[in-house]
Amino acid sequence: PTSKVFALNIPELCSSCHADAGRMEPYGIPTNQFEIYSKSVHGVALLDNKDVRAPSCASCHGSHDAQPPTSTNVVEVCGK
Repeated sequence: PTSKVFALNIPELCSSCHADAGRMEPYGIPTNQFEIYSKSVHGVALLDNKDVRAPSCASCHGSHDAQPPTSTNVVEVCGK
């Protein structure tokens, strides 16, 4: 539970870079993803309800070389 890659900690780990405007500006990536995720059904399940089965950022985007999910990816990932 104290590991940065423990399920409950992944969104905070991702936001440690993705909330940094200086790092994200060159890529045109918004910095409010953690805020949006934390209010989503998945974020509430993981962060508020401590349900480690709930999807985190890496569940859909992977951990590196992430791409925005497409409708095909959503069907493939969420369908499982």
